[in-house]
Amino acid sequence: MDKLHVQIVVQGIHGRTGQEVHTPQRFQIDVEATIDFSRAFQTDKLQDTVDYCEIEKKIRETVGKESHVLIETLAHRIAERVMEHDFVYAVTVGITKLDVFGGGRPSVSLTRDRYALDLGLLDIDGTALFRELIHHGGASVPILPEPRRVALFTEAKKHMYIEQPEYTGSHRVREQVSSSSMFPYQSPFLKLRDDLQILLHLRFPRVGETAWRGTPFDFTDIVLQRYQQGSSGVTPHVEGKSVVNIFCVVILTGDGKTAVCADRTGRNSRYLDTTPGNVLIFRAPGFMGSHLQQFHFLTDITSERITFCLRQKQK
Repeated sequence: MDKLHVQIVVQGIHGRTGQEVHTPQRFQIDVEATIDFSRAFQTDKLQDTVDYCEIEKKIRETVGKESHVLIETLAHRIAERVMEHDFVYAVTVGITKLDVFGGGRPSVSLTRDRYALDLGLLDIDGTALFRELIHHGGASVPILPEPRRVALFTEAKKHMYIEQPEYTGSHRVREQVSSSSMFPYQSPFLKLRDDLQILLHLRFPRVGETAWRGTPFDFTDIVLQRYQQGSSGVTPHVEGKSVVNIFCVVILTGDGKTAVCADRTGRNSRYLDTTPGNVLIFRAPGFMGSHLQQFHFLTDITSERITFCLRQKQK
């Protein structure tokens, strides 16, 4: 995820001891805002990002016009003001007193992020999910509130699906599926992709750059997939070598069984929860610096199944 940094020095009246109560003093304010710049990259328009002048204005107003006993409270108020902007998904605010009467330079910092509810998703335990991927290669968690799942399913039914070849690749993987990969600019599936990327970024543990290949949670390949009732599903397979880090499958509707396994025979199968509204997450090369390609399969499709798949293709 992208970052915007602002550092300014502002005067204000904040504190509880001595001259602090009535005499302005200087505060150094450091703000790091987490922002998705992807739309701004495409349009090169200020309206598709955050104007740092707006953040500076909010800081000056909060420090200059409000008065608080604790700089912790001041930091919280600045964070609230910065996150009034829809493009800001998390913010870290640091405050340092530069003119402490009597010496010293105390400082505080805090981080606030949008809750999953603000993104229209159910919250996840990123640390537990990360462990599942390490130990088992795949995991399933509820992600879509029911009204959003229904709305996405309704939208998915409007798409034109193209039947795909039944056998693919040198290993002759069998898959009975049709797909749709055309999404208009305002598609709710683009919004779902963006929201899921943000949630994963906020909730997954910080494990360092070497744990990923490139920038994680950058889903460059998205597609709707429809399996008819009675479809054979997909035989055990791995994703193409260009797919890295993790890939996700959001289940919009339908019944079917999905499992991770050890090889093309389906050995050591471990089935995942495929309840509609869940997201299935699988590891791919690059995850924790590994080259592992996780085998998985889909079978027993007893009613029409529609899923939204998100992959990160290596550039």
